[in-house]
This record gives sequence, structure tokens and C-alpha cells, in this order.
Amino acid sequence: MGKQISSDQIKAHPLHDVVQRSFSIVRHVDFFLWLQDDIAAHLPHDVLIAAWGDFKSGKIHYDISSNIPGLRTQALHERDAAVDGFSSDIYKKWIKNKKKWFAIHHFSIDSWCQDDESLLCKLKEMRSVIVYGMVDMRGKEDSLYMFFSKDETTEIFSNLLETLMPHIDAALRRVEWLAVDSEKTVESLLASENTEFTQREHEILHWVKVGKSNYEIGKILNISPNTIKSHLKRIFAKLEVSTRAQAVSKYVNKQTTEKTSKSEDTL
Repeated sequence: MGKQISSDQIKAHPLHDVVQRSFSIVRHVDFFLWLQDDIAAHLPHDVLIAAWGDFKSGKIHYDISSNIPGLRTQALHERDAAVDGFSSDIYKKWIKNKKKWFAIHHFSIDSWCQDDESLLCKLKEMRSVIVYGMVDMRGKEDSLYMFFSKDETTEIFSNLLETLMPHIDAALRRVEWLAVDSEKTVESLLASENTEFTQREHEILHWVKVGKSNYEIGKILNISPNTIKSHLKRIFAKLEVSTRAQAVSKYVNKQTTEKTSKSEDTL
């Protein structure tokens, strides 16, 4: 089982803000950004596969959120036997564990990845997985949340996980399901967002401007380096640049122009 975290430690985490943001999630892109920006700071992961349905009959649906290109819900085949087989095996482990969450450290997907065409084979870099299940007594459709990480082991605080998971489950149930045949992708949804910077992006750009590394920025803002990379990728896209130096230069010029414009408006 995972470690326990004290109530004082929980208060030290910005969990209140994380939970509050979950209530405003209405779109898949909101859920993706929330996972990458907030949840990953407390529950580090590279890929989340949410599976729900009737695991005994094999009628399972999936939703995938990841910071790895190509690992998306839309990348699933209409019927991916390898993914179904893996999910069923993990479901059985969850049942055997009395429907309590568990972690697999030093994990390898190789024994399940027999078909190179399967999306499952894109998980070869993953080295640990946290499994959390939710029982739906009304709909009779259990849900499994599988958080994959490239790290060999993952430090888990059990009551932190118990605090976050109901909100992750509720948030995902509110958003539109991007089915495997959907033309929408997270990338296209992000591209359709306006080009204004979020508060978090402004913070990251400030620390990039003063020369901080991703690791240092992560420590300052209490988020993972992978989350910093995701933010920078979106920042680069908004500024239409490819390097940190170009981003800083264009960002500073943009701020200067905006300040000048505001000053002229007040004259």
C-alpha cells in the first residue's frame, strides 16, 4: 500500500484549488489541461487510460489522455483485442485485490503487446502503473483508471489518491467522449483555443525569462518537469516559435507592445 500523508501536508498542497478547477471542466480539452497542469503535480503520470463498461462481457469503452504524441483515444482501433485483454486482466487483479487501488512497479507491457498494430504497444516506455477502480452500482458499469509512468516506481500517498480520484471520475463523466472514429483530437481542440496566455503560462514564461530550467521551474511551481514541457509546447505554438530564446524574445516584445497600447489608450 502507499504511504499516508498527514492532514497538515494535505493543507500544504493546493488541493483546494485543484478540486475547485474540476467543477469548471465541461470539455475534453479542459479535462486534458487539468490533468496535465494540476493533477500531474500530485499524481505524476505520462498516460491515463480510463476504461469503463461491462468487463465480464468485454463491452469496454476507453478514454485516453497523455502527453505522448499519438497516444490518444482516436488512435484506438474500433476493436483492439490487445487493449481489451490487458484491461480485463487488470480488472481481474483489481477484483482479486478486493476492489482496492494498487500499483505495479517495474512494469512491462511486453507480455500483452503481441500485435504491433495495437495502441498498447505504444506503452513500451512505461515502467509503472497505478490502478484505481470505481464501482457504479446504478449503471452497473465499473470504471478503471490506469495511470502509466516512465518511472520504475511511483511514490503514492493513499489518502491523497482517495481525495483526488472522485473528482477525476466526476470530471471525466461530464465531458464529451471523443470516440475512436471522432474527427476531433486534443491537438485540434487546443489549436482552436484563443492565443491568450493562462496565468500558469505567464508564470512559466517569467521563470524561463530569468533563466530557470524546467526542473527548477517545476520545483518553484510544484509541478512536474513533464507538465512544464507540456506548457512550453503550447506556449511555443501560441507564439509560433521553436526555442526558449525565441519564446522569451517574442513574449517580451508582445508585453511591451500591449503596455504601449494601454498607455496610448489612457491619453
